[in-house]
Amino acid sequence: MNNIELRGFPVDLQYWVEEYDYIYRVIVAMPCSDRENGEPIKLFLYFSYDKEYFTETEAVRTALIETMTHEIDECLYVGDDRIFDPHDPNKLHE
Repeated sequence: MNNIELRGFPVDLQYWVEEYDYIYRVIVAMPCSDRENGEPIKLFLYFSYDKEYFTETEAVRTALIETMTHEIDECLYVGDDRIFDPHDPNKLHE
């Protein structure tokens, strides 16, 4: 596996790549606050990318983009309404 580094990024992201016969599994971890009580937690997100369509570098880049998109969607509100909720399929594209 390559030694892919994320340098100078303003968010403390960690990631690991597990390589299997047909996929790259990318695990991304980042600090954030619990949505219920505001306590600090470490969030882990898991992604799998087919080697037929992604290089290892592309898999890491895509996982990092998807992680940031997920967090933006978690935090984007109009008034008290979350407008893109990644956990509610009915609120993905309003």
